[in-house]
Amino acid sequence: MADMLFKCPHCARHLVVEDSAAGETLECLACRQPVLVPKSANAFKCPSCAYDLSAPTKVAGKFFHCPNCGSSLIVPATPTMRLPVNSFGDWAR
Repeated sequence: MADMLFKCPHCARHLVVEDSAAGETLECLACRQPVLVPKSANAFKCPSCAYDLSAPTKVAGKFFHCPNCGSSLIVPATPTMRLPVNSFGDWAR
């Protein structure tokens, strides 16, 4: 499983969840507002530690920190790895 990087739409805090949480509503740890976890469209690896990550396309080009090694990274505009999609349109493993 990969970790998904995205931003809270209320306070812009960087959030990290397992990509299996896509479509769920969670509470932001910073502002306590409900946040719909987006579906990821971009799978990639951390350039420093090769940790599997994903992100919605709207954060492409934004700076984040890898939840595994802590290094700074920029979310790529195009996927750098392909994940299969199941019949529900979700990433399959």
